[in-house]
Formats: sequence, structure tokens, C-alpha cells
Amino acid sequence: MMKRTIMFALLMIAGLSWASAQTKITGKVTNKDTGDPVPFVTVAVKGTTTVATTGINGEYSVDIPANAETLIFSFIGYETAEEAIGGRTAIDVSLKLSAESLEEVVVVGYGTQRKGTLTGSVEVVKSDKLEQVPVASVSQALQGRAPGVQVLASSGRPSANAYIRIRGVGSVTAGTDPLYVIDGVPSSSIDFATLNTNDIESISILKDASATSIYGSRGANGVIVMTTKRGASGKPKFEARVLAGITTPTADKFNMMDAKEKLTYEKMLGVGKGATMTDA
Repeated sequence: MMKRTIMFALLMIAGLSWASAQTKITGKVTNKDTGDPVPFVTVAVKGTTTVATTGINGEYSVDIPANAETLIFSFIGYETAEEAIGGRTAIDVSLKLSAESLEEVVVVGYGTQRKGTLTGSVEVVKSDKLEQVPVASVSQALQGRAPGVQVLASSGRPSANAYIRIRGVGSVTAGTDPLYVIDGVPSSSIDFATLNTNDIESISILKDASATSIYGSRGANGVIVMTTKRGASGKPKFEARVLAGITTPTADKFNMMDAKEKLTYEKMLGVGKGATMTDA
């Protein structure tokens, strides 16, 4: 009988000790801008594994150990908040919307977008690739750099517009040139051709319908998005690239035809003005 009494007393003491070591905190979580309750917010006791969740009305209740000092409130789309307990048994919290989370779902037509949200076919050519080949124009630098992109020189004239076709010719009677976007601004092929390759940071080529849909009908033939270099913080840095070439004429002289020999040669081939000559 005595043993039972001692055991019961020990259990009572242990229960009282556990109860005194636990503190229940209640409260409500709301939206800081609207004041509406925020459900399903995770309420965690910092440094422990104790976690609770707010209900539909934004209210919560969590049992914390005696040595707990901070509660952490977190939810997707909201900034994480920390509240010091400080002996309180009721803590209400207002969460602020996270600007970073909002920016992740915003799509801007002539700007940038996160790679995780990109589902289309995009080819990126970095500046280090463009600088590997000494060329006179940007279009020449793109030759052979992106699959599905055909670049043909229209003439040998410097800064001449090149024919750029993305995945072939998409129309017989309408235009077949892609849309050029330079630093977020739609530009012409002339502006694109006259740019210095050393001023280009990267070129992105959007090749299919899903990648070009945000540009409307102007992107039907593909879109070439180019970003130019800009200043950076830190110590000044200077780079210089020098290209030089030497041309030497041949030492041997060519034996040129005179007028009679040229006409005779054309008569033999049946081409040119010599083909109409007669022996008379």
C-alpha cells in the first residue's frame, strides 16, 4: 500500500512538472494590408520541432516549452515574421506580402523572365562566344552559333543587312525577318547590323510559338533579344581587343588577254559578245 501511494505521488509530481514546463500561446494571423485572416500559416517554435498551423479564421494555438523564446510565422507568398514570446500567452501577427514572390509570376513582353517559367525553345549566345571570331557585324557572328538559325550575307559591303531566318521561311508573300529587341526596345535590322560585337553581353533567340507568343504577330518569324554591356560596380577595369591583318600582292604578273584574244575566246565558248563575231 505504501509503495502505491509513493508511486502515485511521484506521478502527480511529474505531471505537475510537465504542466508547469508547457505554456500555451494563442493568437491570430492576419494580412497586414487588408486585415483579413490568413489560414494555413505555419507557426513554429524556434529551435524546436514544435509546429502548429492557423485555421480558416487565422487563429492558432501552440504549446511551447518553458525555455522557448521566439515564434516563427511563415507562409507562401508572405514574408516570414519572428515574434519574441517574452512571457506572453497571446500573440497576434500581421504578415506582409512578399514582393519577391509576386515578381516571380509577372511576365513582361519586352523584358526578362525566370528560366523556371520558360517553356519555349530559346538559344543563348554569350559574349565570349561572339568574341571568338573576328567579324565585321553581329549577324556574321551568329553564323553557326545557334541551331535552326540561318544567316546569309546579302552582300560583301560592310554593315550590310544579313538575311536571318529562324527555322526556315515562314511566309511566301509576307515578311520573313525576325523581330529584333535591343535592351527591351524593338529595333530594326539596320540597328542590329551596325552594333559593335564588343558591346554585346548576350543574344537570346526565341524560336517557337510558345516563346514568342508574348510579342504578338511581330514575333511570328522568331525574336532576337539582345542585351548590351553596361557598367558594373567595383574597381575600374579596362579591356582592349586589337585585330590586325596584312595583305601582300602576288609577286608574279598575270598575262592578261587583249581585246582580240578575249573576243576569240568568247567565240570558242559561244558566250558574250565574241559569240556573235563572224570571220568576215
